[in-house]
Amino acid sequence: MSKKIKRMFVHLDEEDADFFVDIRTDEQRRAAKEWAENEGGCDGFEPDWDAIEKIASDEEHSPKLVTYRKKEDSPTLEEAQKFIGGYIEIVHTKTGAQLIIDEIGGLKALPPNKIASQLYGGPIVGPAIVLIEGAKWT
Repeated sequence: MSKKIKRMFVHLDEEDADFFVDIRTDEQRRAAKEWAENEGGCDGFEPDWDAIEKIASDEEHSPKLVTYRKKEDSPTLEEAQKFIGGYIEIVHTKTGAQLIIDEIGGLKALPPNKIASQLYGGPIVGPAIVLIEGAKWT
């Protein structure tokens, strides 16, 4: 009996796939490599959310990142899709926060989101929503 091959579109750090297909553009590959070399991950720290919110609100930073802490402020699915610009995906950071990102941001060649990438510990592109504390979706 032959072994079933597991085919997946995965991040470069996924270890359980037999192989992967890298569908990023050259620019996205360069940005991911530069990020890995210069910025690194975010193992074992609790971010200063107030500082992150202040930095993210600066017009100079693009794409945008917003943070929600309270359940009553948390965006609806429709609001999240409008902010992100399409279908959404939720990923979890090493700090326990949830990131709402564009499910196919890599295919759209969206610019790197440095703040979201540092929180996640890997490359994130396009706008992102950070859900912490009571704002997390369940």
